[in-house]
Order: sequence, then C-alpha cells, then structure tokens
Amino acid sequence: MRYEVVITRSAERELKSLSVAVAQRIGDRLRALANGQHPGQARRLKGSANFRLRVGDYRVIYTVEDQSRRVTILAIGHRRDVYKDR
Repeated sequence: MRYEVVITRSAERELKSLSVAVAQRIGDRLRALANGQHPGQARRLKGSANFRLRVGDYRVIYTVEDQSRRVTILAIGHRRDVYKDR
C-alpha cells in the first residue's frame, strides 16, 4: 500500500540544510514510509498523535492519515532541537 508523503515547507528547509549524506539517509526512510513500511524505530510521541523516526542523531516528526493514505512530515532536525515546541 502506497502512501503519499507530504513535506511541510519548514521540514523541507530543515532537510535542505543537512549534509548530503544525512539527507540521503532520511530520504531512504521517507521512501520506505511511502511504501507503507513503518520502521521499527518509529515511536508515537507522548501526548500527541505524531510519530518520530530515528535516523542516526536526527529525528523526523510525522503524522499518518491511514484513511487518505498520507504521511505528513512536520519537522526534521537534530535530536537536541527537534522536540522543542512540539
């Protein structure tokens, strides 16, 4: 089952600011999400409907809408910064 992956403008800016190697690793994980594969490292954030995906020292914060088959990427960033204001 394929999912549409939608990246918010702020998450896209964060992704473009990363090194090429890290961005490629995150891109690989996003492609897996598009194929409906929810990785074992994906965890639901406490008190939220959002999930987080661990990619080395970086985290991807996202939501999943199963009815519309959509994954929305809300934030991408280093683990020390990405949870602020979430």
